[in-house]
This record gives sequence, C-alpha cells and structure tokens, in this order.
Amino acid sequence: MKKMIKPFLMLTLSLGVFTSCVKDDDFAVTSFKETVYKEVFDSYIVNDDEYLNFGDWTSFVEAGSVHWFEKETDNNGYLEFTSYLSGEATNIAWAITPKINLDKSENEVLTFKTSSEFVSDPANKIEVFISNDFDGTNVLAATWMPITATLANNSTNILSSDSNGFININSGEIDLSTITGDIYIAFKGTGSGTNITLDGSLRLDDIKIYDKNL
Repeated sequence: MKKMIKPFLMLTLSLGVFTSCVKDDDFAVTSFKETVYKEVFDSYIVNDDEYLNFGDWTSFVEAGSVHWFEKETDNNGYLEFTSYLSGEATNIAWAITPKINLDKSENEVLTFKTSSEFVSDPANKIEVFISNDFDGTNVLAATWMPITATLANNSTNILSSDSNGFININSGEIDLSTITGDIYIAFKGTGSGTNITLDGSLRLDDIKIYDKNL
C-alpha cells in the first residue's frame, strides 16, 4: 500500500535506484507503458540564455544570477545550466517540474538523462530532489528529499564528459511506488563563474515517470 510522505519524515523514505549494463534504448518508455509524466523539451525556446521559461516549470536562483535555460542541439531540446562567464563566485539554480499526481497510478519509476561538458570538479554538479510540500513558489521553504541516481557529474565518465549536447547518461529507474499525492521533482545545478574548474555545462532531458509493470 502506498504511503504519504510527511515533511520531516522524508529522510526515512528510501528511493531505490535500479541500474544495469543494458544500452540506452532499453530505458525508453515503450508504447505499452502507462506514462504518468513525460517531458523531452522539444518545444524549446532556442538558446534562451536568460532564464528557464518552459510551460509550468519553476525556475529559481538560489545564488548568483544564472538560471537553467532551454537549448537545442541538432533539433533536440534540453535544459542546460552553466556558470561559464557568469563572473560570480557561486551559482546555484533550480529547475522544478510542474505538479505531478501519483494517486491514479501504481509501480511508478522515474527516469531521466543528463550530460556534462567541461566538468572537471565534483562540486560542479546536478542534484535531484523530490518534495510533496512545495507550494509552487517558496522553493527553500519546502522539504526536499535527495534522490540517488546515476548522473553525468564526473568528467572521468567518457560518455558524459565533453558530450557536445548529447544527453547520454541514464539515471536508472528510481522507485516512486511508495509515494502518493502531489509531488515535484527538482534539478539543482551548482557551479562558479570565477573558478574555471566549476564553470562547466550540465544538461537535462527525457524526464519520464511511468508504471514499470505495464
């Protein structure tokens, strides 16, 4: 039976991540899977380098002035965060999905893809969180639980480093099946415009929540 996440008890919830050595296409949501949420950013605003302005997504800057923004490579839209040339010592920005309801679905898993370019320090990173008490406005007042996933945060990963816009690192299937009600998924980017080891580009695409058993 599903359980409602409660603020302050969220850290007790374990979100399982299941990874394998199969090729990227094996993580695609096939036509017979019930899709709860899907965003591939195909209706991007080309090179909108000021701020994220995509549907009902929330763009929030915690430090500095850099937002996530929409970009495209070879007609593939995605989100990007980069501190390059920001001139600011610290850049932290959040990209948060619209509200997603899990009441009418079962066996849900979350998947997405990331990539990186010119990332040479683990502190130049993407982090992923989930919340069920975000009010749509006050990001730092919400309770955000970290999600463990495979991320393109390490430049030693040949596939993710210097990816030239190819979103090629699969997150793995993240188990959401014990969660009910409304949730938000947040992607938090961190970098620096004054430290050349922290001014790489981080990219996000192909976000899906679906019933694993269908």
